[in-house]
Amino acid sequence: MKATSLKGLKVPFGIKQGRLYSPGQVDNGLRCGCHCPQCNAQLIANHPKRNRPYFSHHKAEECKGGYETALHLMAKQIIEDAGKVVIPPITLEITAETFSGFQVPERVAFKAREVELFNATQEASTGKWRPDLTAQLKNSSTIYIEILVSHAVEPEKAESLDNLMEIDLSQVTPDQVADIDTLVDVVTRKAPRHWFNCSLYNKVRRVEHTKQKLESWEVGTILGQKVKSYSITVVDTSI
Repeated sequence: MKATSLKGLKVPFGIKQGRLYSPGQVDNGLRCGCHCPQCNAQLIANHPKRNRPYFSHHKAEECKGGYETALHLMAKQIIEDAGKVVIPPITLEITAETFSGFQVPERVAFKAREVELFNATQEASTGKWRPDLTAQLKNSSTIYIEILVSHAVEPEKAESLDNLMEIDLSQVTPDQVADIDTLVDVVTRKAPRHWFNCSLYNKVRRVEHTKQKLESWEVGTILGQKVKSYSITVVDTSI
């Protein structure tokens, strides 16, 4: 999904003692004690009687990038607090190659599913990279999560990290951002998401069964040849 510019919109979340809050969650005015996540200027929480609450900068211009930065940080906080996220579906193509070089492919699809996250950590260093979130799954596998608001993942990073997924918030509307319950649902479940790399399923029972099927029936029985090696390729990962 193509990223869109959110420039000109006011900052939707303020930071206070290391956590982000919506304007309706804090006291009115400067008593909110919040700062802009982008420029660190003091924020004023405005609680009008007829309209929804909003933040504005105190004695400072509305900063460029405040909306994007606040949404990006809040998405990470939401996932870390929730301790769960829906991971994208994935289709793997398993290819058996015979000693004569003949290749027989078969595809196996896995649906999107909600997983529990353990030890979710923001911006933890992994070699030269610092993914937005790093977490472990129940089976001790590590996954990495990137949040797209306006800046996509660098190609080198996307190629380097295994089990790296991206959640695309580039098309989230201001109304969705203003309703924190809606935003939690969007971030953890409903926003588009995809894998860059994923080996989580490479040794699960369905994949092993497919390998056995290829070897015993499609290759061994039909072709009368033995399998030299298998390769697993990701062919579809989007939701």
